[in-house]
Amino acid sequence: MVVMSLLFFAFNMLFCFLAFSIPYWVQSPDPQHATLVQWIALGAALFVTGMQIFHTVMLVIRKYAPVSKLTNSRFLEWYFLAANVKYEAKLKRSALFKVDCMLCNAHDVHRDVIRYKEQRRTS
Repeated sequence: MVVMSLLFFAFNMLFCFLAFSIPYWVQSPDPQHATLVQWIALGAALFVTGMQIFHTVMLVIRKYAPVSKLTNSRFLEWYFLAANVKYEAKLKRSALFKVDCMLCNAHDVHRDVIRYKEQRRTS
């Protein structure tokens, strides 16, 4: 995948820096306009190639890096965990906390009821 990214970049560089003309297809009124178009194409090619290499590296990291290293880095956590996943995890954690509190309170109430019934029997 990295090789394909580099070939894509080389292909774009070839057409950016070579002087060529294609009659009846690309004609610009002045040479400065053509140079501007070439630089815009080069910038777009650099951006797309960089993004492709970046995502390829991230795929390799995702496959071979241990999970503990991914969660220690803020950038890697931001890249690998979408916002929805983070919010859903926080929501589930808060729901689990509320259910745990509810169960503890219910256990305390039942324990108090059992103690009260035992005290009524003995007295």
